[in-house]
Amino acid sequence: MIDNLLKEVLRDEVLSSKYKITEEMIKKAQLAPPYENKVIEYLAVIIKSKMVEMHGEVTVYNKIKNLIT
Repeated sequence: MIDNLLKEVLRDEVLSSKYKITEEMIKKAQLAPPYENKVIEYLAVIIKSKMVEMHGEVTVYNKIKNLIT
């Protein structure tokens, strides 16, 4: 169910064209690794942190920051 939220976000035309996310990548998208690209990974972490683990904004920010550095 939560994977569907990720897929719905990835289907946004602007997002998918800007980050070259294909329909095949969207079909495979899930909240757990492996991820097709970094954008999908970042979005998965945000959705999982907020919707599943109920983390606050600071924790989500720190998780994303750790992925980047």
